[in-house]
This record gives sequence, structure tokens and C-alpha cells, in this order.
Amino acid sequence: VGEERSLSQNALLHAWAREYAAYLLKKTGEDVTKGELAGMKRTIKLRYNADHPNNFIIHEIVDPFTKNTKQDVTSSGDWTPGELYMVMEWVQRTAANDGLILESKGQYEKLKRKSQ
Repeated sequence: VGEERSLSQNALLHAWAREYAAYLLKKTGEDVTKGELAGMKRTIKLRYNADHPNNFIIHEIVDPFTKNTKQDVTSSGDWTPGELYMVMEWVQRTAANDGLILESKGQYEKLKRKSQ
């Protein structure tokens, strides 16, 4: 019960990203490096945005010194619970298509049950 209560959607998304990266890289979750995890989180965002273009995934970054701008992915911590839920639904489906079942837990599981 304590684990379910404390597992936010964002924490679960990060756990799923580690598990998904480990699956794709044929490693254990503990062996996934910070760089591999960062790459997986970025790839999830970019692939989701390619399938479902949304302005909450991509934002413009401005260099204050040069005024140069570039597009980059946003932090999942800045997304609304509804936005995060949509991405997590996509991640679960995409992982399942790749042969990996990601378990629903905590806050995400409660929202999923409500929507059904």
C-alpha cells in the first residue's frame, strides 16, 4: 500500500523508461546507464510527439546571449496529469507491441481504472 501511494505518474514513467531501455538493450535495469536512460526518455517523448504532435512535448529554447533558438523536448515533470496519462498509455501500448508488458501502479493505475 505504501509503494502504491508514493508512486507518482512521473516516477512510474521514469521506472518504465528504465525497464524499457533494459529490455531493448538486453540488460538488467540496474545496468542501464544514466546516458541510456536519458536517451530512452528523450526517445519516448520524440516518438510520442511524432505519433501525436502536441505542444506540451516540444518547446522552444532561447540562448539569452545569442538569441538563437532551437526546439527541444519538455520535462515530463511539467506536464499535466492528463498529458502524462496520454503519454503513459502510448508507452504501455508501444512496449507491448515490442513484447514488453509494463505494469500499471500507483497514481497511474488509479487514473486508468477511472477512465475505464
